[in-house]
Amino acid sequence: MLGRSALLALTLLIAIAVDASGQILMPDPSRDLALHTTVLAFLNSTLTAAQLETDLRSYAREFEARPYKVGDPHIDWSKLPQDVLFAFARVVATITHPAIAAFFKGELTAGQAALKVAPFFLIWPGYGIDPPSPTPLAQKQTEELLAKIVEYRD
Repeated sequence: MLGRSALLALTLLIAIAVDASGQILMPDPSRDLALHTTVLAFLNSTLTAAQLETDLRSYAREFEARPYKVGDPHIDWSKLPQDVLFAFARVVATITHPAIAAFFKGELTAGQAALKVAPFFLIWPGYGIDPPSPTPLAQKQTEELLAKIVEYRD
């Protein structure tokens, strides 16, 4: 039988890695590979913007159902043509904007919004969110959402 201190330590270890839905967040290289393969296919012009959006929406539903720690795609974004980057950003914004807007309207918590957008922000180096207004409240909300997003980084 476990002693009280061992049981407490085990409980704390488990609690540290649990997200808001009660799931333990672990890296998942196979899911990262699927995401990164899709992104790279678009960046290499072998996937259309419409198909990218379809695939990323499917990925987003799966991520929301079973979140995990998202790994770095190791993409050198600085070497990509600007028009490709903008096209990619438009697709990602189409997917993430509704959740971010709902968060700033108070319709979603930071945790709920992060669950909907985290993988898309975590594939970009130096990601960020522009608050909808320059108010201290909007800045605080932005920082809260970014802190929740970081919880999904591997």
